[in-house]
Amino acid sequence: MAQNRIPEPDNTAILRQDNLVAWCIVPFDAAKRGPAERARMLKELGINRSAYDWRAEHVPTFEQEILEYQKHGIEFFAFWNVHEDAFALFEKYKLQPQIWQTLGDPGGDDQAAKVEAAAQQKLALAKRTKAMGCKLGLYNHGGWGGEPRNLVAVCQRLRELGHDHVGIVYNFHHGHGHIADWSESLKIMLPYLHCLNLNGMNDRAQPKILGIGKGTHEAEMIRTILDSGYDGRIGILDHRDQLDARDSLLENRDGLQWVRKEIEKPGSGGPRPVDPKPVDPKPIESRPSGATSAVDRGRLVPGSDAYRRPPITVEVRATLDRRDQYNILVASDTKQSIDHWELFTMNGSGHLTAYLPGWQPDHIRSDVMICDGQPHALAMTFGPDRVKLYVDGRKVADQAIERRTGGARVPGSLGIGRLVEGGLGCSGTIDWVRISKGLREIPNKPVMTASRDEATIGWWQFHPNDSKPADPPGEHSEHSSNSVPARELPYDAELVAGLVRDSRNLGDAARGAVIFSDAKVACLSCHKIGDHGGAVGPDLSAVAKDRPLAHIVESVLWPKREVKPEFTTWRILTVDNEIITGYKADSTEQNVTLRDPASGKLTTIARDDIEEELVGGSVMPDGLTAAMTRQQQLDLIRFLSELGRDGQPLSPALQQMIAHSQMHGPAEFDFTKQPLAPQRWPNSKHPVNRDRVYEFYTKQAEHFRGQHHVPMLLPASPGLDGGQHGHFGNQTEGDWASNRWNETDLGVVQAGVFRGQGLTIPRGVCVRLGDNQELSACFNPDTLTYDAVWSDGFVSFSTSRHGFLGGLQLQGTPQPRQQQTAPEQPFTYRG
Repeated sequence: MAQNRIPEPDNTAILRQDNLVAWCIVPFDAAKRGPAERARMLKELGINRSAYDWRAEHVPTFEQEILEYQKHGIEFFAFWNVHEDAFALFEKYKLQPQIWQTLGDPGGDDQAAKVEAAAQQKLALAKRTKAMGCKLGLYNHGGWGGEPRNLVAVCQRLRELGHDHVGIVYNFHHGHGHIADWSESLKIMLPYLHCLNLNGMNDRAQPKILGIGKGTHEAEMIRTILDSGYDGRIGILDHRDQLDARDSLLENRDGLQWVRKEIEKPGSGGPRPVDPKPVDPKPIESRPSGATSAVDRGRLVPGSDAYRRPPITVEVRATLDRRDQYNILVASDTKQSIDHWELFTMNGSGHLTAYLPGWQPDHIRSDVMICDGQPHALAMTFGPDRVKLYVDGRKVADQAIERRTGGARVPGSLGIGRLVEGGLGCSGTIDWVRISKGLREIPNKPVMTASRDEATIGWWQFHPNDSKPADPPGEHSEHSSNSVPARELPYDAELVAGLVRDSRNLGDAARGAVIFSDAKVACLSCHKIGDHGGAVGPDLSAVAKDRPLAHIVESVLWPKREVKPEFTTWRILTVDNEIITGYKADSTEQNVTLRDPASGKLTTIARDDIEEELVGGSVMPDGLTAAMTRQQQLDLIRFLSELGRDGQPLSPALQQMIAHSQMHGPAEFDFTKQPLAPQRWPNSKHPVNRDRVYEFYTKQAEHFRGQHHVPMLLPASPGLDGGQHGHFGNQTEGDWASNRWNETDLGVVQAGVFRGQGLTIPRGVCVRLGDNQELSACFNPDTLTYDAVWSDGFVSFSTSRHGFLGGLQLQGTPQPRQQQTAPEQPFTYRG
């Protein structure tokens, strides 16, 4: 029978190492390699082609990826999806990679209508890739657009329209539904195939991603490929973010060669390749042996609402020595929180950058590389409407920002040299960090030493070769020298037993209630006790009744050791590169529904739209007790041991402490707007003062000083107008919103800050060209070059602040532009 025929040895040539393409090795690499490390890895493995997949954080390193591939002789074989920056770089470096894009369900009453609609949806990209000299590969990814007959039909239609470069990229890991009819599916796709990406194949995708040679069906499917006469490229993939991409590629490379030998002569392959080991998800240690780092693996310290509310200033003195990875300097809360911010360097470029997901734009980028092994004084001033970055006293970024609407606040720790949730660290040393309330004046000269002053709200100094933050002589840091590094603590049964024993003898439940309720620890923001607290984590009202104290201690020290299924987080990556995280509320053959831990919002994702589904464990970060003294740990454990013990309710004293905690925000009180002494405010009746609040803090003091239990946090002043409008004088953003600029005749020239095609040109001069003004361009007077060209429009303005916020925004279709260089000799632009 045909399937038992052993092919001639030459038939297996497409399986040789020199025909392989590495795929899914960028965002899924557990080792978090940068472009240089990735190119070296491929060269060492003998894989000379790469298909490049990416996420938003990889955009700044597109060019470095290309340069490193060229340096190491790696072919930039394919590019996932569409990005203007990448397409411009392909033109710059004369590259013509395949462009891979999924084919969705376009809708339609019947098959013919669907095919026509899908072809029309891809027509513009087909035209563009044809002009670029690139093949366009329709990528199977489940659903209607993943069916071989539909992929073939759309290819046929696009070729009828004159686009013979359109073909199919077929992936085994998205083709489990066609194991049984693989021979027929391959036969109809064969004339259109650009690339075949292989995977181990078991029935019902158990598991979906599997090393080649580990499944029950891929050997026969590969034999069918060899028999078909297919002579294109073969892709092998990583696609498992718990594995080092190198190990995953080795597993598939060696597994493919094992299959090849077995096809040539059954039994000649020897033992199957071993399974690669998952990577321990710790920050990468990148310093040479014997070198010291002031932050080593990073540090977690208690967070604070004061760090989350601009205006603040963040200052760091750091020496960084690697730019081929992300270096986290300081990060507040996890990325799940709308209050999160972080100061870091970009992978690849080493540029100082700030990330603020609760604001727009969310990245504040500089063009200054600081990963040069030299000490630098770094600063970020974070105001309510503007962020500035400084390097050694020089301002290197200045960006207006606006608060995004929506999002959940998830209070957490402060990470120094690491993300709060882990995963990324810092290669180098951090000598000190200072966070101040308000916007400091950054001096022109580098600040190499710092200390606390009246504006300081957080300050940490590190001694070389020391694992603890140190206080300067005569001063005291907000976080005492008892702080310890937030490295992962190995499980220790003796430590658990000691904490259980000593908490009973030495712990104080009242002090523990204060710690539990403290905003810096943020326990009460996630856990409910009685009528108080959040619903992110389990209700702890009767935790001592339901669980032994040893289990409670283990959950505090190692929150991911044992997680209830209903509080296990899942992370789903969609085909549109969106990451959705939450608790799994429902799961069917068609859909998965996740519940957001903070807001409770339900999000349903169709399984056809899911690229990857991974277990994330607990949202409770490791190391929350790392910054506590042992006595504080004992007090906290003693408090938890009282919750529901013997079925008894919490004592009234502890209930009052919880009720008055700051975790639910500042205490409220009723107050009037009118002044206490009207004779001192003769204009208080004027219409402009109709919403003004007079003498707020005096009224607050009078109210709370008579209370038996003083709250831990008092409310701030609501503002001159009581917080009703946002600006004194009863003016709101709505009063200043206007679209009048866009309704005017803008003429043929507009000058200002231009934004478009991924560029920001501070002094852009935009002009309309052609007899019918069919083309527009932006001239950069700082380089004497035309940096952007587009058709079908001119520029538009934001509606915010009468159009003066946001600058000139490209309106139209970007067009390829010729590479230009700025004059080498000095010049002055005079118009």
